[in-house]
Amino acid sequence: GMASRAGEILRIWKTFAGLHFDEPLYFYYSDLYKILTLPVRTGTVKRFNKNPDHRIRPVPARHHTFEYLSVFEVETTAEPIRFRYPDYAFKPEDYRQLEELKNRTNLIAISCVGAKNFLRSDDLRRWPVEHYHQLAQKLSDKGYTLILTGEASDAWVSGHFADVEHQNFIGKLNLNEFLALLSLCRLMITHDSGPLHLADI
Repeated sequence: GMASRAGEILRIWKTFAGLHFDEPLYFYYSDLYKILTLPVRTGTVKRFNKNPDHRIRPVPARHHTFEYLSVFEVETTAEPIRFRYPDYAFKPEDYRQLEELKNRTNLIAISCVGAKNFLRSDDLRRWPVEHYHQLAQKLSDKGYTLILTGEASDAWVSGHFADVEHQNFIGKLNLNEFLALLSLCRLMITHDSGPLHLADI
């Protein structure tokens, strides 16, 4: 409700109060989330730009990962920038909860949450959980091992998959462990959400 939203905003304000950032990056067209930075002293803010005199970000059909990096470019052309993701070495502890999955070749991760936070809930960006269930049932029937993922607050989706064989890692993995899980999977099924961008990397 409104009270919980106000409480969360106040908590963030308390965290940011008095801090100074030389060059904040704001990756939204909407000014909605600027409310979170009101107590912060900032220098030049870099953000997506709709000014017709400058390049419109994001470039159509180009993944936002490139757009986040492009704010550091001097040139403002729409040509693809040349870069490679930094090398990342997983640590043994990242796989501690995943040992029994490491030798499987038919893993599919499912994340049917996201596109929601305490300021905004975008139902149009989320595929209905009932559709995920129908797809999961068909994949399970074909012998795939299904992995449910999400944060602890996403536990509500678990009940929708009670009749589908799967392994439930909702609320059990930190970020490194989640990336390790993705490295084992053949496919990630989700919508426009944080897990989608991590899977793309």
